[in-house]
Parts: sequence; C-alpha cells; structure tokens
Amino acid sequence: PHSIVKLVDLEMIQIPGSDLSGSIPPTIFNLPKLLSINLERNNLSGTLPDFTGNQVNILSIRLSTNQLNGTLPWSLGNLVQTQLLTLD
Repeated sequence: PHSIVKLVDLEMIQIPGSDLSGSIPPTIFNLPKLLSINLERNNLSGTLPDFTGNQVNILSIRLSTNQLNGTLPWSLGNLVQTQLLTLD
C-alpha cells in the first residue's frame, strides 16, 4: 500500500512469493533508510519507477519473476551503492 512510505525507519522489505499484484508504487523506493527490497515471485506489473529520490543507500533490489515490462529507466545509474539487482 502507498501508506508504507510513512515507515521512515524501515530498512528491509521482504515480500517474496506472496501473490502481490498491481504496479510498484514509486514512493516505496524513497524510504530514507531502505537498504533491501525483495518482491520476487509475485504478479507485479507495469514498469520500473524512476530512481530519482533517496535511493542512494539501497544495496539490494530483487524484482525477478514478476510481470514487469517496458524499458529500464536511465535513473538506474543513480543507484551507486546497489550491489544486487535482479529483474529477470
């Protein structure tokens, strides 16, 4: 839900294989302390949001095995600390 952005101290989001659907809310990546997000093996659709906010500390983004489409946003280059990115 969009209200997740109120959890400003959240460091990890781990919801793999939970049958989530819909698009990824772009604001989810703007959590100031977020280090890791795992939304693999769901039914998420749409495109990846732009990474133009506070995502500089995100180390791991796992989004594989979803229904994402479109081109990769140029702003992926802003994720200079990211060590793992799975999108297959």
